[in-house]
Amino acid sequence: MGFTRVVRRGMSIVPSVVFLLLSMPAVAQVTFDDVPEDAYYARAVDWMLDEGLTTGSADGRFRPDDAVTRGETAVFLWRLAGQPDAPVHRFTDVTVGWQDDAIAWMADAGITQGSTPTTFDPDGTVSRGALAVFLWRLAGRPDAPPHAFDDVDDPALESAVSWIAASGISSGLAPAEFGPGVAVIRGQLAVFLQRLSETGLVARVEPGPEPEATSETVAEPVDVATAIAVEPSSPRVGERVTVVGSGFAPGGVMLTIGDEVADVFAADSNGGFRVEVVIPAVEAGNRIVAAVADGAVVASTEIEVRPQAPTSYLLPVAFLVAALAAVGSWWWRQRQTESDAEPDVETIPDVEAVPTKTTVAAETSDLFSVTPVAAGTLDTLAVFNGSLWASATVDFDDVDHAMVLTTLDRGREWAVVADLGPGHIDAISVSQRDAIAFGSRLVVEELGAMRKATMWHSNDLKSWMAIGLPGVAFSEASFDGVVGVGATLVAYGRNSSGPALWVGSERGWSSRPMPGPIDTVASTAHGAVLFGRNSEQRQGIALLSRDGADWQPNKHPSTALFGSATVLSVVDFQGGLVAAGYDNLRGTAAVWVSDDAIQWHRSPMEFPDDTGIEHLAVAEGAIVAVGTIRSATGSRKTSIGVWTSVDAVEWDLADDDGLGVDGRVNAVAFDGPSVVIAGARTLEAEAPPASAVWRFFGVGLPASAT
Repeated sequence: MGFTRVVRRGMSIVPSVVFLLLSMPAVAQVTFDDVPEDAYYARAVDWMLDEGLTTGSADGRFRPDDAVTRGETAVFLWRLAGQPDAPVHRFTDVTVGWQDDAIAWMADAGITQGSTPTTFDPDGTVSRGALAVFLWRLAGRPDAPPHAFDDVDDPALESAVSWIAASGISSGLAPAEFGPGVAVIRGQLAVFLQRLSETGLVARVEPGPEPEATSETVAEPVDVATAIAVEPSSPRVGERVTVVGSGFAPGGVMLTIGDEVADVFAADSNGGFRVEVVIPAVEAGNRIVAAVADGAVVASTEIEVRPQAPTSYLLPVAFLVAALAAVGSWWWRQRQTESDAEPDVETIPDVEAVPTKTTVAAETSDLFSVTPVAAGTLDTLAVFNGSLWASATVDFDDVDHAMVLTTLDRGREWAVVADLGPGHIDAISVSQRDAIAFGSRLVVEELGAMRKATMWHSNDLKSWMAIGLPGVAFSEASFDGVVGVGATLVAYGRNSSGPALWVGSERGWSSRPMPGPIDTVASTAHGAVLFGRNSEQRQGIALLSRDGADWQPNKHPSTALFGSATVLSVVDFQGGLVAAGYDNLRGTAAVWVSDDAIQWHRSPMEFPDDTGIEHLAVAEGAIVAVGTIRSATGSRKTSIGVWTSVDAVEWDLADDDGLGVDGRVNAVAFDGPSVVIAGARTLEAEAPPASAVWRFFGVGLPASAT
């Protein structure tokens, strides 16, 4: 079944659901439940829908009584002007990708100067006086006879308010009262925009001289008591920092660093918080730390993020000095794409299968079982020749070894079948013929022990060959994933120059720097798809490839849906694609569907707050989504959540009877009658997380059949 038909069927069930975010043009007439037919703004809202200026808010309502923000106003005016192109704006506080183009156009066209020379305040409300200035400038700054309002005493507003009154866009709040400081609500804005359109004066505004009114206030002042601070202010990637906030409204707060979500928590009753977070894998340089509440940035500060220090268990000081000296050549290395040295190849000796100690009995409910694992931390899962396999990090003589395991009894007991030596497997790709793993090995050289990027290959998952990945393309490389696209291997992660994509074929390896972190790469029946972030432009990126080597941007307008999203998993389902991840604006899990990997639709499912989907699996004609649900407000603990769907439109949360509490997910695989989840859970308050394997039976045979 094509997803276009699936989505339409979903709309027949829930007619008030709107599939596209505010940033997408309208595709059909939509009736909003909160817009009465006899409301003064009803005709104007219908006009906005017909003109494609809005599809309403993300929950399917227009919310006519909500105060309109500066960012929303920018998008509405930009669409009314025909969505013209403009250079990148200068504002540092615009963190929502779908507002970037609109705000850039407003600044370039002279419609706004921003709230300060470097900030726009996109989440501030728009007053009637500020809106008058915006509309007047959009109309070309026409002349008009003086107004008759007694409460307009700002010279910067005189011409704009005079024209607003003379053109019939607004007659004021009373005969002599315009209300320049009163906030505009969405219903009123719809009326103003329709009346502006009816004047016939809307035109593409060419860049002109700086506006004469430098004292323009186009938003309510930001509360100076609301602030955040980061200590230390110049941390490295992976370093733990303390973030302190004050002046917040009690409730949920999402902390973002650059484009990455660092933590979600709650401010205390006094509006303050103090949390410790780990600097995520953002690009080095000046990065904005922002506190987001109810989808709005309420405070931000800037820190200088330094690159992650090279990691090694036995890393000597001499290597640190050498690494610092190598920084001077980073630009050259960024341009270098081909590996410039021959790889070293080593056949790893087979080991006799060594069963781990027998685990305790599994805890089982109607839909779930969970079994502790004594074989270290399971990092990846794979199904090969009908058997379930895993890679694990195992402490061996106080050094972590990368090991390959297989289960003897569907996850209750595991056997080590290959010891790949000191190191770690980051990602693995398994086909019907062989397996490829990417990670790093701890190699002893003249300067001491250091980590080397490595690829392992096996035809049976027992005998492995380690292939070193030399050259600048793999300098300080770490991998987030690897997929096979036909005869091509595609890996993604980071090297010494930042986020990178590696492509391997019979001609060797090449790499390309990426504009920001890559969230996922998937090989599908419709070709390979890539989702990530453009850190400089603060927007999402979506790339397509038929062969894994030539990647092209997805130019379809629907990709704007991913501007504020983190896509973590993509799978084939019912002839189309399903993508899932995290909606950073709303703080919830999100699902998108597509027939062709080009045009996407947002599932109308409203997931619980503080949830995220990290993995998808297709099993027994259904699709299973596995992720995490944050525990009680203010807690950093998460529990495993599993949702199922037969159409990718409506989703059901499976009842785990508490077996997923305080759990986290590392990997997911579909193994015969069940979905297998590898991860860890906290059994005692002060104890470290313990490895565990969950099985979900909700789409296959009952638990008793295992």
